[in-house]
Amino acid sequence: RGAGLTDHFNIDPHEVDLLIGSLCFAIGASGGFCCADKDLVEHQRLSGLGYCFSASMPGILTIAASDAIQALEADPDNYLVSMRENTTLMRTLLKRIPGLQVDGMAESPLIHIRLSPETLVRMKRSGGTWTKTDIDRVLIELSEEALKDGVLLMRATYVDEHERLLPNSSIRICVSSAHTRKEIEKCAHAIKSAVSRITSKKR
Repeated sequence: RGAGLTDHFNIDPHEVDLLIGSLCFAIGASGGFCCADKDLVEHQRLSGLGYCFSASMPGILTIAASDAIQALEADPDNYLVSMRENTTLMRTLLKRIPGLQVDGMAESPLIHIRLSPETLVRMKRSGGTWTKTDIDRVLIELSEEALKDGVLLMRATYVDEHERLLPNSSIRICVSSAHTRKEIEKCAHAIKSAVSRITSKKR
């Protein structure tokens, strides 16, 4: 029902030390929030980039986030039902693409896609192992191929040295309640064509 992980898994929020959320995916703005005891929140605020470098979120994105939250509060079912339908459709279409690995929880509109390990093995002519740099390069190539069909894909990026558990390289897709069926089908078709083209090349 859109009330966060604690609600989804029936966990008392008071049992969690720090609750965080991002405004850049679900809300389509920027920034985020954290909920905890006063000392921890104060530490987060004083250590944040916006405070340290005076890089506050642009005013227009603040208004966008505020308006989006108000719209969700006014009519949550309208957005949540269409988002779930779009998420199911996108995942279904992506899972039909040969050579593609689709990760993440089935209910989540955040979808990570990767080339499957078997596909990577077939692509490696030398029989050697793939490095993270190799895989990143292939995912960038996949994005460039999809762009030729009018679909912009972005590789999920991290500050590697700051991650305690660095996720495997992927392309991150965020499904929206505003996407139409035609747009989702176009995206899946572009990814399928891109995967077909790049996996036909030996490395």
